[in-house]
Amino acid sequence: MNPARWPTSGYEQHPRIEPFGTDGTVSVALMNAPAHLADERDVWVAGYWGWNWWYEFSPVRSLNSTHLILAKPAAPVRASARFALVNVAAGLDAPGKFYIDKADARIYVVASSNEAKDTPSIPVVDTLIRITKAENITFENIAFEKSIGSTIVAEGSRRLVFRECYVGQSGTFGLLIDGGIDNRVERCVIDDTGYGGISISGGDLNTLTPSGHVIENCRISHFGVVLPSYQPGVRIAGVGVTVSSNEIFQAPHSGIIFFGNDHRILGNVLHDVVLDSEDAGAIYGGRNWTYQGNVIASNFLYDITNRIGSALIRGIYLDDQLSGTTVTNNVFVNVDEAILIGGGRDNLVEGNLGLHSRSSLIRVDARGLGWQANMVAPGGLLWKSLQVGLQRSNALAKKYSGFSTILTDSPGAPIGNRLVHNFSDKVPVVRYTDAAARYIVESESTTVHVDVERFPASLSTEPSVSSGIEETRRNIAATISNIASLPFRAKAN
Repeated sequence: MNPARWPTSGYEQHPRIEPFGTDGTVSVALMNAPAHLADERDVWVAGYWGWNWWYEFSPVRSLNSTHLILAKPAAPVRASARFALVNVAAGLDAPGKFYIDKADARIYVVASSNEAKDTPSIPVVDTLIRITKAENITFENIAFEKSIGSTIVAEGSRRLVFRECYVGQSGTFGLLIDGGIDNRVERCVIDDTGYGGISISGGDLNTLTPSGHVIENCRISHFGVVLPSYQPGVRIAGVGVTVSSNEIFQAPHSGIIFFGNDHRILGNVLHDVVLDSEDAGAIYGGRNWTYQGNVIASNFLYDITNRIGSALIRGIYLDDQLSGTTVTNNVFVNVDEAILIGGGRDNLVEGNLGLHSRSSLIRVDARGLGWQANMVAPGGLLWKSLQVGLQRSNALAKKYSGFSTILTDSPGAPIGNRLVHNFSDKVPVVRYTDAAARYIVESESTTVHVDVERFPASLSTEPSVSSGIEETRRNIAATISNIASLPFRAKAN
């Protein structure tokens, strides 16, 4: 079910923004609004006011058929903004929609023919299960569904196992695992969540002790339903989380977002994500020099293209000078731009294959020497995060080569990136800005002619493609077969 809205689908675009009020409000001229909007009450406004990767919603201050007044958004308002009015009674025009009348304490629903036969149900609890400092518990073959907040919350627990479960119809996260060690989510279906699918953190950033958490062989889809930006299928934080052999799809923004160190993102299938965003990635991390040692390997990413505007969609996005990441043996099919190194250093990109990309397989820039120079200067965002890491412990400097010299060896320059033995079928393997060119170490990359409609059915014989790609093909075929046999899979169809 979705809230009734105007427009009934999509967004009103290119609004005329009038001067900001002295009371901190914004007035928006409504160019195509119906007259009945003047009669609406308890309306919210939601959309992308500044960037197509930053979604905001807030109550409407005042509304009539010609003007909308709201509190000034956090993002700078731009002429190309997209927005919608939510909880509009007149928008109850099709099955699957609802309207909340706060004054009368009623909910109005337009049910489908199938739904009309069933007894309506509304979640009344915030969380179905909350687990705190528990150990050695297994949840198996259970459906957990319908919560106002996160459906399952586990805090500071050890060796919990969620196996062959369904978690869905969640107001915020499906599963939220905060801290602890050696917790596992395996062969589960996570579907229809207001925020992200799974949020998982653990390990010790001071000592770089890994959490041992594992998410594997899960099917995670239809997340970000309520808040569609920066609410991924899997959100990783801390140290040493493994996310492997999952299918992640059908979402407005990223599939996986990672923070921290020594995570392993292996053998996953991601497709049809970043459906309603720009300047975003299916697998995304960034904005901290201390987040090193992460490995993204043997994943299959396909059909990840821009649906709303310019081509700023990436498969793997190492944003804002993220460094020390290994990206190997991944396959990309119909991905606008497969891999972006956004000014970082000491990244290894090796043995990746791109088919039917729009731009290039790999792009490298030197933003730390240009428009992000303020972030690396004393007092800047990256400079501060590095100081925090150095003050926290000496584990980072001991483990990651080049870490201790970032501030003395041309900070902001994309030093030490190695691009080795990568392949593309139609577009250039590597594209880089002029400022980045002198720092790039590239070898053995080539354009290949691979006759394939959809990986991983079979790759034509191509002797120059690395053996790692063939191993990826076999692993991904096994992942797809395994996902197809999951219990509760039909609940998410």
